[in-house]
Amino acid sequence: MTKIIRKILPLLLTLLSISAVYAQSGTVTGVVRDRQTGETLPGANVIIQGTTMGAMTDINGRYTLVVPAGEVTLVSTFIGYTSQTQTITVGAGQTVTLNFRLAEDIALLQEFVLIGYG
Repeated sequence: MTKIIRKILPLLLTLLSISAVYAQSGTVTGVVRDRQTGETLPGANVIIQGTTMGAMTDINGRYTLVVPAGEVTLVSTFIGYTSQTQTITVGAGQTVTLNFRLAEDIALLQEFVLIGYG
């Protein structure tokens, strides 16, 4: 009987430690859209500010991101749009919905003319 306990005990301790770490995080989900048209922006990025942790939106503009519990600042970016930053509080084990509406960056969309002489 003690041999079985010795084999199972490390597994149980590992599972408890993993669940404790997972319980200290939450989930943020949402949609990134164009501010003017309301169209979704597939391929937009949503990252935790100051880290390299983030997610990319799917074809429907949706993202899901596991974040540490507490106050978190998220930044959404997309080429040709101004970035948007939002701060939220996420509880351990909680799922929070946070949507972004990005505005086109007019400065990035100006015409560029290249003339070649040969």
